[in-house]
This record gives sequence, structure tokens and C-alpha cells, in this order.
Amino acid sequence: MNAKWFLILFGLAFVTSRSVPVQGAADPVSIKTSTTPATPSDLPGKGLTGHDFFYAGEAKSRNRYVVKGGRAVWSYTDPKGKGEISDAVLLSNGNVLLAHQFAVKLVVPDKIVIWNYDAPKGTEIHTAGPIGIDHVNFVQNGDLAVVKVVNLVSHRTVKEFAIPVKNPKGVHGQFRHARLTASGVLMAWHMNMGNVSEYDASGKEIWSFPAPNVWGVTPLKNGNVLVVDHSGIHEVNRNAETT
Repeated sequence: MNAKWFLILFGLAFVTSRSVPVQGAADPVSIKTSTTPATPSDLPGKGLTGHDFFYAGEAKSRNRYVVKGGRAVWSYTDPKGKGEISDAVLLSNGNVLLAHQFAVKLVVPDKIVIWNYDAPKGTEIHTAGPIGIDHVNFVQNGDLAVVKVVNLVSHRTVKEFAIPVKNPKGVHGQFRHARLTASGVLMAWHMNMGNVSEYDASGKEIWSFPAPNVWGVTPLKNGNVLVVDHSGIHEVNRNAETT
């Protein structure tokens, strides 16, 4: 697979297999810091009943829920899985793609696992994202950390490149999330390097900015990046300035 096709393939994720749009949900609102938990009456609009969402817990109970109208309309528990659920995506066809440290799997609404990839010994997988409905990309932490694109039908790896890490032996602390951007490149946040970087289809770093204690990053439609770290939530522009 050449770089051009790799970029096209990455771009499909934003057309056919995004997280399911919530029905009737409002635009994102600013978060107010409070010492007391928010109640439904504190939230805008109709409170929780106006904000459908998909929840995947990292707790040992390993539960996932689809919530609509304030009620859980679908749930899934993974009793046979091991490790922490670090990433999960609800696809437009209702399937759920999840990474749970020692594997990546695809679960259909009937709660049947239709595809699974086990992390090789000595590696961990904490993030996975869809590319269309036939491919998945994920980062495999390890003594050679790699980005992989796998065909879900043939199970064939169609693209792979190494990605740098600070400590090859410190597998658990290398990566938690990586996301495709609207421009078709991969944004990955290096936990043990304290920075966020974008990589093209050949694995070349094309943009980076420092992000100490980074935990999660989301590419925004305006080109900025929403960063979650130990100190809070920040929106960063392409000049690495907090807006």
C-alpha cells in the first residue's frame, strides 16, 4: 500500500465509521469547575436526557453502555477479557471497536466478537480506531512500537510502520490514544515523551508540540487540538498556543 492510498484509507474513517452521532444533542458546552457533583438539573437543556453517549469503563467490571434519553439501551460486559479498557469506539453500524491492553476486538450489537487481534507477548494495545468498516488502525506498544492497519475481513496487515518511544522497555507507559485527523494523518500522544505528534503514512513526523503529562487528545474541526492532562483540559492551536 503506497502513501497516497494510506491517506485515502485514513480519510474514510471520517465518512463511514465515525462514532454514532447523538440524536438531538447540543453543541459542546464549556465546563464549569465545581466542588459538588453535577445533577441533571445543572446540565443545559434537558440534562442527561438530552445528551446521548457511549460509555466504556476502565474498571475491572469492564462494562460498556449506549445511553439514549437518559437510559442505557445497550450494554456489554467482557468477562473473558484481560487488562484495562483504554479505548472504545461506537461505529455507525452499531458495532463496537475496543482496545483492552492485551487485544483489540470488534463486537456486534448481538454481543458476538466477530474479529480479534491478540497483542503479542511483551506488547500492549491501548488504542484503536476504525477506517471505514473494513479496516482498523491501532498502535502496538512494545520494544518496537508500531502503527498497524489491518483488514478486518482478510485479517491481513496492509500497513505498518515503527513509531518512536522514549523507553522501549517501558511498554505500559508509551501510548494510550491515537486518532486520525481530517487531513488523513495520525495524531499520537506520547505519554513517556510528553508530546503530541502527527505522522504521515510513511511514519514521518510532520508536526509536534510539547504536552507534559498528556493523557488524551482530540483533533478538533477548527484544526486545534483538545488536550487532557493532569492539570486539566486545554485547547491548543497549530502554533502550540493554548487558546
